[in-house]
Amino acid sequence: MSTDTFEDTLRDLLRDTADAAGPGCLEPDADRVIGLGRRVLRRRRWAAGLVAASVAGVAGVMGVTALGPGADESSLPAGTTSATTSGVGEVTADLTRSGSVENAWGPADEQPSVEVAVDMGRRTLSSSTLGQDGRTSDVRSATLPTNPRASMWVPTTTPGLERGVLPAAAKDVIFLWAGDQGAGTHDLQPLPGTPYQAFAVWAGGENGGPPPLSGVLWTDGAAVFRTDGSEVHSARDGAALAFVDRDQGVLGIFDDGSSSVSALPERGIPTIMTGSQMDGTDTLETTVLLVLPPGVDEVGVTAAESATLRSSETQRGSSTQDTLVVAHLSVTSPAAGTGVDSVTWTNADGSPGGGPVS
Repeated sequence: MSTDTFEDTLRDLLRDTADAAGPGCLEPDADRVIGLGRRVLRRRRWAAGLVAASVAGVAGVMGVTALGPGADESSLPAGTTSATTSGVGEVTADLTRSGSVENAWGPADEQPSVEVAVDMGRRTLSSSTLGQDGRTSDVRSATLPTNPRASMWVPTTTPGLERGVLPAAAKDVIFLWAGDQGAGTHDLQPLPGTPYQAFAVWAGGENGGPPPLSGVLWTDGAAVFRTDGSEVHSARDGAALAFVDRDQGVLGIFDDGSSSVSALPERGIPTIMTGSQMDGTDTLETTVLLVLPPGVDEVGVTAAESATLRSSETQRGSSTQDTLVVAHLSVTSPAAGTGVDSVTWTNADGSPGGGPVS
């Protein structure tokens, strides 16, 4: 029996039942009943494990951004429809947690799955949680941001779980947490026909449980953007895209599919690195970001004794922006740390500057 024939038969049965009950019985809304049935069927298939998860690591640092822009705690708009492809109505994505990272609630198979949906006609973002028993809960919605480069998420009552949307152009993402750093995992899924992709984050944490999500940083491969869609000061050298975000108090590096992020220190030369070691070798290839004062010149990077400086690129911003130095080194001893021993420069007023790099 085709879907159309079945749905026509169901409409006839609903109409006949209402007629038989007499004039005091209101005829059910057949479209709404059929729509709810489709959603239940899809969720049952989802719960049965037919949706593949794409999982990556999550970096957590202290952030300063509050709840994602435009989020509220209202329920889903009445009469929303469901669709899994582009077109009129809702476009949905199902997200699942997997992987080996433990958090405050225990193993991955005990943690809820998530549905995220956008309706570009109504400009709404909605989300719900699907428990292991198949029941839907924590249904929330919000108005999508007007800036197409902005990210946002909706409130959740489930500790350690956040869900929302990123721009579809995002190739890599860093999630920022309020409070202590925490491990975790996330899933990204496309929302076809929209300028967004869906995300869900299952966060780890200590000292009282998982911290709330405070901000997002993402890159399209050419620039770095924060939660509200504004661009972050960055510098590229090869595959590495280094950045500093004074608004959220962090610095970091996106480097060919990997990423590293840290809170800006209160003193010293802000420094962060990523590194990779080829199988069968003892050499660590590092990418190091050094954040220097605005307007400096004549930057010199000195490698540690057991490291070799391969290249160094200086990116000067405006007169008020930090100077970003991206260095690539080969390190043969773990004791060398980043591989950078010290850095020197000339300040805008002509005075010398510099110091050791930890």
